[in-house]
Amino acid sequence: MPEEIKEYDVHLYATVRVKICGVRATSQVEAIKACDNINLHDLISVETLNEAGGVEALDGRSHAVEGEYAEEILSVTVDECGDDQYENTRSYVRVHDDRWVPQR
Repeated sequence: MPEEIKEYDVHLYATVRVKICGVRATSQVEAIKACDNINLHDLISVETLNEAGGVEALDGRSHAVEGEYAEEILSVTVDECGDDQYENTRSYVRVHDDRWVPQR
């Protein structure tokens, strides 16, 4: 008997690269710390990614000028459509031989 086909919503937790230009700081580590306040939720949103005009200045000086998928999916969460209580929702991680295994 063939397996029943179900519909799923798949959440890909991917690594992205965002270049922030013009960060003013006293050292490289301080420049990293200065970027801690950047709201990546707003920066990497469907609306932002679909806008043709790019991203506005984040703090009046520095701004994101580049971004791309870094070709790495860290983990995946799969929701079964119609499972409103998320009883069948599972998270997976990729192991060294490219298999997806349940996240513990």
